[in-house]
Amino acid sequence: MGREFERALEHLLSPEEHISLAMLYHFSAMNEEEQRRFAAVWSRVRVTKRRRAIRMMAELAEDDVYADFTAVFRFALEDEDADVRSVAIDGLWEDESVSLVPRLLHLLQSDPSEAVQARAAAALGRFVLAGELGHWSPMRTHKVVEALIHVISDGSLSTELRRRAVESVAYSSDARVRGIIARAYRDVNRKMRVSAIFAMGRSADPHWYEIVEQEMESDDPEMRYEAARAAGELGDKRAVDQLIALLDDPDPEVREVAIWSLGEIGGQRARRALKALLNHRDPGVVEAAQEALAVSRLNEGIFDPISFVDLSFDLDHVGVVIDTSWDEAVLFPEELYNFHVMQPEGDEDDEDQEWEWQEGYGDAYDEAYEED
Repeated sequence: MGREFERALEHLLSPEEHISLAMLYHFSAMNEEEQRRFAAVWSRVRVTKRRRAIRMMAELAEDDVYADFTAVFRFALEDEDADVRSVAIDGLWEDESVSLVPRLLHLLQSDPSEAVQARAAAALGRFVLAGELGHWSPMRTHKVVEALIHVISDGSLSTELRRRAVESVAYSSDARVRGIIARAYRDVNRKMRVSAIFAMGRSADPHWYEIVEQEMESDDPEMRYEAARAAGELGDKRAVDQLIALLDDPDPEVREVAIWSLGEIGGQRARRALKALLNHRDPGVVEAAQEALAVSRLNEGIFDPISFVDLSFDLDHVGVVIDTSWDEAVLFPEELYNFHVMQPEGDEDDEDQEWEWQEGYGDAYDEAYEED
């Protein structure tokens, strides 16, 4: 434990409201002694500053893969302030340790704040999924499912808490889940109905396809959004035409999730629609289409190295300069394949043809580097 770490603790305790990001990084990946010192100081920090610090650490953890504030978030689960506890739960979104489950169950069942309970209910969903995938014991999974169903069944609890429990339990193969989702969809509360559509997608149960199909035409943009996402999760190719229609939806979030779902479902029609978006004037749409195409090809066993390997080199011999950054996946428009590399003939959606494009591109890549 060094002087810089002590300075970071002093910074937290100081009366000034400003919090330095550089100082917060000293609380990343703390060793045991540093955790003890942090615990001794944290409760003495003003509540407004604790709230700001925990939010900033949660944002850093999301943006920076090297930032590890797990110890801070776990400690903050016991904070006296409900806002701090809520953000701490969200900050642990990547923590899949079984040891976290009892603490989340305690927060779900006993926390005085229903907002914290709702966050805990949402966080437990990934452990239900882990259980379904066989990553931990059925008995422990059953305990989590029972706790969520108990919450759902208690009409005295807030809609927000119960709907998050519905979303999380949807991952379960428990025979009661269909009935839970059906009742949520019939609920008088709009938010609960939205969560029911979300849960239909998570369930991966084709039983719900017709309802999802119907809600993609809803007047409510939030319902269209959740239905479009659920369609992608259900993976039913019958949804492709409706998803293509949603590419022109007035709501940008609906358009974005329709692109994502087309990538999840895949197939020739979906890929054609996604390829057409590669010439879109909005760079965000182009990037989303690129990512969706990459997922589509991967899901269908069509390995496209161009989608996952970032490149920066000059193809003078084919008259093209390709320059991309290292932090994003790349897919090139089929026009580049057709005109600059192979100029193949035949069905643009033929999978064998796509392999020919990739092989031709690989030859050009090798030649470019041999010249260097």
